[in-house]
Amino acid sequence: MVLCSQDGQVLRSRSQREGGAVGSIVAATILLFRNRKLSILSADLGSVKVCMRPLGVYCVAVLGGEQINIGRVITELQQVRVSA
Repeated sequence: MVLCSQDGQVLRSRSQREGGAVGSIVAATILLFRNRKLSILSADLGSVKVCMRPLGVYCVAVLGGEQINIGRVITELQQVRVSA
């Protein structure tokens, strides 16, 4: 799991190897969808699957391998709420 700001800065990461790359993906995605509402994005990057969800000024992304259950991750991300 990776927590990023919308400019791609990684604020917290549990992924040792892909955190910086996810920050770049988040920043590019936010720019691409800035005038549209984006609730959840799922991307297949070869051996790594990424699901991300914007939450206010932050974005939560989950990385997984080829065996990840994308449907389960999307369901879990839909339940994430912003806390004060």
